[in-house]
Amino acid sequence: MVVAGASVASFVFAQELHAADQPVAYFHSWARFWELGIGGFLALALPWFRLPGAVRPLLGWAGLGLVVSSGFLLDGGALFPGAWALWPVGGALLVLLGSGGSAGWGPRGLLQLAPLRFVADISYALYLWHWPLLIAYLHHTGLERVDAVGAAAILSTSVLLSWLTTKLVADPAQRFREAFGGVRALVAAAVCVSLVAGGAVAGVRLLERQDAQLLAEAEAVAEAVGDDDGASDYPGALALDPRHTDPVPDVAVQPAAAVAAQDRPAVDDDGCIQDNHETPGADAPLLCTLSDAPDPRRVVVMVGDSHTIQWAPAMTEIGADEGWRVLLLARRGCRLQVPPAGEQADLTDMCWSWRANAMKLLRQLRPDAVMVVGTRTSTIAPGDKVNPAETRAWKRLDRAGIRVVTLRDNPRFEFDMPACVEEHPDGTGCTRPRADAFSPVNPVRQAEGAPRSAAHLDLTPHICGPVLCKGVVGNVLVYRDDDHMTATYATTLAEPLHAALRARAGWLFRDRPQTPQTPPLQTHP
Repeated sequence: MVVAGASVASFVFAQELHAADQPVAYFHSWARFWELGIGGFLALALPWFRLPGAVRPLLGWAGLGLVVSSGFLLDGGALFPGAWALWPVGGALLVLLGSGGSAGWGPRGLLQLAPLRFVADISYALYLWHWPLLIAYLHHTGLERVDAVGAAAILSTSVLLSWLTTKLVADPAQRFREAFGGVRALVAAAVCVSLVAGGAVAGVRLLERQDAQLLAEAEAVAEAVGDDDGASDYPGALALDPRHTDPVPDVAVQPAAAVAAQDRPAVDDDGCIQDNHETPGADAPLLCTLSDAPDPRRVVVMVGDSHTIQWAPAMTEIGADEGWRVLLLARRGCRLQVPPAGEQADLTDMCWSWRANAMKLLRQLRPDAVMVVGTRTSTIAPGDKVNPAETRAWKRLDRAGIRVVTLRDNPRFEFDMPACVEEHPDGTGCTRPRADAFSPVNPVRQAEGAPRSAAHLDLTPHICGPVLCKGVVGNVLVYRDDDHMTATYATTLAEPLHAALRARAGWLFRDRPQTPQTPPLQTHP
């Protein structure tokens, strides 16, 4: 009863967490417990099952069909551990229920073949080995999906290591337990687990300390940007400025590739950036405060997805310099959009309901400018494009008296940039032709429906060279993955972004005739 109750509780939890955050549920031990618990329950209850001999082969073949077909028909990475996981788990249970029969036409003969018995013998070790090898391969190659050659290499290596693990570790441990049993076996197991766990914890702590040191070095570089003494070794985006004539020294790239994924804007840790989850209340927009002043000269709200968030370090610095209140209204995977005229947005989709609520909040705030990323680059097709649903949103803001500032998107790559730079420190191969990533002319300038009052900023010359978009510029690693800038590099963009705002959005720098009454803000934190 305990095993059955725990399995049911785990299954219910798995469905709730799967609906809220599938990637987390996929690796959550409690969300996975039911898959093992059901098998444990069946093992305990099997002696009480009395199935007719003629039925057992049918159950066995049906179960085997479910297990095999699940590998071809289901995307486990996206569907598990949700209800679809009942397909292979249920198949395994049917195979167990169908075992033990005397009928000669059941799957027993097939499953007793030497190759399948070999796989069964090493199955647990294979389960342990295949995943870290897969992740290591993807990290080393920078690929998002494993190719045929990589799959063959991973499979063969996994089988070899699993066989060695079974022969040198699992089988001796089993023989030790059978020979000695009792307290000595329990003590030996506890000692082994303690040694492995202790070593793992010590290793993780060491890696954490190393990562913290590397991130501290990157933060020191970001803080030194703009200082005559500190930024000379790491000019970042300033190295692409024609006025920058100083030679870029040969020093280690910052941030280090090993910690680039963690080099995110500080606001990422404030709890005010929403993930694209379908959970109750997730469509209520939250405001992050990037910079503020007792009597702000201007109010600027940055709105959008992760490609907007990445500009937060630069806008934080500009806001502090200008005495602006700079706010961030962000939900990952959701850009500000409005459906076509005559159509209603699907408000059951949290992203669309968040957009509707964000538009209401912006009309209430009436900021001096709303800043968005105006184009979208791609790795599928050359050039960048503008989504008509986004220009409709800008038009609606314009009609409400709110001016829009657009930023051209940065390039995207077909590989993980930190992994590429780690493998090729000189940056060889870690590039993309600028003409492939971007259209000849910023498409937002010709976009149908874009309001004339909008200011369009193109910082591409400060991200890419004239010919290539590189992974390292001015000794600073530009990207933390395949399409997001590191916070360190974004900080080096503050000066060119400031200049672009002055040139294209001059109204933000003119003195107001009078200070309007800004509605009270419910910001977070």
